[in-house]
Amino acid sequence: MFIHKATIMPRGMSLGVTWKIPVSDKYSQKIKDVQSEIDVLMGGLVSEEIIFGKNNVTTGCSSDLQRATSIAQSLVMNYGVGINEDNISMFLQDKKNISEDMKIKIDKSIQKILLDSYNRAKKVLHDHIDELHRVASALVEYETLSSDEIKLAMVGKE
Repeated sequence: MFIHKATIMPRGMSLGVTWKIPVSDKYSQKIKDVQSEIDVLMGGLVSEEIIFGKNNVTTGCSSDLQRATSIAQSLVMNYGVGINEDNISMFLQDKKNISEDMKIKIDKSIQKILLDSYNRAKKVLHDHIDELHRVASALVEYETLSSDEIKLAMVGKE
C-alpha cells in the first residue's frame, strides 16, 4: 500500500485520516500482508506514545485500534492463525457456540497478534524517530500532506 495523503484535520468521527492506495487489486491477501496492515494501524498509538508519552495518548487512535482488533479477530477465527501450530481454520463466526477453553485461546491469540504488531510498529518508529518527528511537525504546520510532501518531510525538506 502507498500513502496517498494524510491529514490531522477532523473528518467525521475521526480526528485525522491517512488515505492509502493499494498496490493492486487483490482478491486474497497473504497472512503477513494482513499482519502488516495491523502494524500500520498500531502506528498511530505508538507515535503518540513516543511523542507525547505513554500516559498522554489521546483517544484519536481508537478507531484504528478497533479496526486492528477486528482484523486480528478475523485472522484467528476465520483462518486459525495463532490457535494451534497447524493454523487449521475453524471459521468461527462468533464465540457463542464454543467452549470456554477455546474462547480463552482465541482471546490470547488475538492479543498476541496485536502485541506483536504493536512491537513491530514501535521498533520501526524508534528506528526512524527523526522521520517521525519531521512528518509530525509538518502535519502540525500544514495540517494535510500529500504523498510527495510526506516524502519530503521525512528527509527534512519542505
